[in-house]
Amino acid sequence: MDRPEVLLILPLLLPLVTGLVAWQLPMRWSEPAHVAGSTLLLAAAWLLAGRVYSVGPVELGGWDLVRFWFNPPFSRLEEELRPHRDFALFLALTSPLLDVRSFESSAVGDGAYRLRLVLENTGWLPTSVTQKAIERMAVRPIEVSLELPEGARVASGKEREEIGQLEGRAEERSLLWWGLDHSTSDRAQVEWVVEASAGTRIGVVARHERAGTVRADLVV
Repeated sequence: MDRPEVLLILPLLLPLVTGLVAWQLPMRWSEPAHVAGSTLLLAAAWLLAGRVYSVGPVELGGWDLVRFWFNPPFSRLEEELRPHRDFALFLALTSPLLDVRSFESSAVGDGAYRLRLVLENTGWLPTSVTQKAIERMAVRPIEVSLELPEGARVASGKEREEIGQLEGRAEERSLLWWGLDHSTSDRAQVEWVVEASAGTRIGVVARHERAGTVRADLVV
């Protein structure tokens, strides 16, 4: 035999050693240290096998920079993204959502009309999302603005008004009757008296940086 017997065994042992080392490292497949260590050991095993068994030049593959270093392999892409997708959908479903519950007018005099707007938060979380946001003044209040055509004016109330924050449906959760919140802290009402001719269309816009923007209009 022109080669030592130990050289015939080494190529068979190296992959086994590689597997044992990888098994001892509690790392994910995407961690560079795990990948680099396993790659070097496997490369050494292939090169030694090529030398010992005279199979000729051994071509070693490389990592696809786009599909490995930047994104998971396609075979694991869905598995990796699924938890992030579910969490993003959960956050979207619990977000505050501003809505117009009603916008009505009633005549209070000759050419004068009382406008009543009721806003509500139909989302799970409050419009501020967190109490800390209010304490640190990191969130602006809801802004309500009237859109008056030429010839109409506000006789009572403010054309642009801030009405604070609205609670969400999270405040209504309770398994016990004494823990229920039956208040309407998720709603707010704004009133104006405007002077305009009959048939005038008046609009209103409510904005909040975390709960969205809603519009409504009516004809007095």
